Amino acid sequence: MAKENMKHIPVFYSSNENYAPPLTVSMYSILANTSHHVDFYIMENDITPETKQKMQESLKDFDNFSLNFVRVNDGDLEGCPNLLWFTKCTYFRYFMPGLCPHVKKAVYLDVDIILKSDIEELFSIDLDGF
Repeated sequence: MAKENMKHIPVFYSSNENYAPPLTVSMYSILANTSHHVDFYIMENDITPETKQKMQESLKDFDNFSLNFVRVNDGDLEGCPNLLWFTKCTYFRYFMPGLCPHVKKAVYLDVDIILKSDIEELFSIDLDGF
């Protein structure tokens, strides 16, 4: 498939610095199993520039993706409890529509997901009426 005709599939994750390594493995698994272009949106508020560079370098074998870091401000999280098993990063997914209003349909994945087939199968599920 010619690059200009590739379907773009938006995939969102919520992460922090601690979960950047499994997130990178998850993105790698998607890219290794899809022929489409994947627009990754990483909602975060503390991933360092060095880690972002390492993530990009880890995916250098692929040319069918974009990597977009979307900052979530701490002020947006006021009133969200930070529990031992439920960090503020968990709430980021609720901000997706406001952070990227141009994206009308997307796949949201947790950082510990490994895909063994084309992400397009999941993206193509008809959500009409839901």
